[in-house]
Amino acid sequence: MAIPVINPCSPVAYATNQDFTYQLSASNYPSYYSLDAGQVLPSGVMFDRYSGRLFGASATEGIWHLTIYATNSDGTSAPAYLTFSAFAPAYLGSITKKVNIETNTMLAVFLDGSTDYDTYAKLSDAVLFDLSFTTGGVAISPRIASAKVGIKALDTEEYIFQTDDTNFSSKSIFVEGNIKTYFYVLCDFANGGLKERLALEAADSGTKFDFMAEIEVKVESPSMRGNPILTITTKTFKLRLVNDFVA
Repeated sequence: MAIPVINPCSPVAYATNQDFTYQLSASNYPSYYSLDAGQVLPSGVMFDRYSGRLFGASATEGIWHLTIYATNSDGTSAPAYLTFSAFAPAYLGSITKKVNIETNTMLAVFLDGSTDYDTYAKLSDAVLFDLSFTTGGVAISPRIASAKVGIKALDTEEYIFQTDDTNFSSKSIFVEGNIKTYFYVLCDFANGGLKERLALEAADSGTKFDFMAEIEVKVESPSMRGNPILTITTKTFKLRLVNDFVA
């Protein structure tokens, strides 16, 4: 018999205070499973190390990146990684948009952009911006204190929507011996006033509207006297929103 191999773990998301069960599986008959040392599950969530079952009801909103091992008499598996999320029910329909910020140019680059817009969403979306950072094309892990997403009108450049610090979250885990930090900003477009603004302009559920948007990031700078917080802002990018309100 060989050491276990954990089957791929797909990201999972549940509503807070909702009962759930997630079953891990692995080859070669593991005797037990374990989490990386120091990893703590949210209140209300339990892990049965012998069956590999994650279950319960999270009382806390957030995102947890779990590193999991399986062990049998021949040894311990390579790590597997599971992203577990718990959101208020209104956020369960959230979609994730990966965006990379290049610190040399402060350009925000999305994977779903086109020549007409950089990224898009519907007004019913709760969008989770998954932030990564590079300097000169090389991945970095800056010390981020907070991040906000702001949306401006094209004509006046006034803010018509902006997240606050409570929408920012981060999580650090060990990946192959290195610390990897994930940064997220949650934007609930349905409750941010945009729907009401667009309802005044058109009642066509297929109408598309373009806005300018930017991401403001507060970076800790321990090398500077007093450990100040530096605020940097991306160059504006074009966000296309679809008005899907129901009259």
